[in-house]
Amino acid sequence: MLRKTRFRVLFCLLFLIVTSGCEKDQSVEFTGAPVNLTLGIQPDGAEMTGLVLLAEDQGLFEKNGLHITYRNHSSGGQVFDALEKKEVDLAFSGEYIFLKNILKGRDIRIIASIATSDQIRVVAHKGTGIKTPFDLKGRRIALISESACEFDVGVFLLCHGIKVDAVNILKLPNPEAVYDAFVAKTVDAAILWEPYVMKIKNNLENQVHDWSSQSGKLFFWLVSAHGKFIHQYSDRVHRFLRAIREAEGFMEMNL
Repeated sequence: MLRKTRFRVLFCLLFLIVTSGCEKDQSVEFTGAPVNLTLGIQPDGAEMTGLVLLAEDQGLFEKNGLHITYRNHSSGGQVFDALEKKEVDLAFSGEYIFLKNILKGRDIRIIASIATSDQIRVVAHKGTGIKTPFDLKGRRIALISESACEFDVGVFLLCHGIKVDAVNILKLPNPEAVYDAFVAKTVDAAILWEPYVMKIKNNLENQVHDWSSQSGKLFFWLVSAHGKFIHQYSDRVHRFLRAIREAEGFMEMNL
């Protein structure tokens, strides 16, 4: 899965303060006590946080003078709530949730895009009269609240000629709840990501339909932070980006 991960640091004018030290020697190893950085992540998406896991495994955060603490959350919405409460320093999410929080007026900035993915799927029960996506009209569909699934379900339905208000959307707090509702057959369909789609297939064998929700569109996995944090702790952000760049280099050389 790491092969699908791509790292792009988005150095735009809004982030000049972050990039002011980018020409430093890449071989520098920081000495002294490490500084703390708390990451708000969604642990289910190993594909999406592959570079972070690789940087941790290779000791690159330690090399760059960082002590990383992880805070696990079930959705991007929960990650950004934690960011707003200052429980985490960096938030990991898809672009839909980032934009949704921008529209809420939150002062957040993108510091990097570390992966792309097409892992969100629509699953539906066979034997219930559902043979094609159009058959979802009038059905109950479960999804994870405050996640990219909210956007993808609308796009998926419209692409198949169904208005969003023609289905019954059940928003649940986490992927485990969506998985449980689908397996218990309290809903006709669900939209969620791996590894839950594979778990459903293994549990129900060949009794499910499985469609891509993204119509060939990849979504980007972003790392975001408050603008104030970036200005105040630009050195920590720079160290994080350096470690991630080094992880990408290691991946390209060895995988």
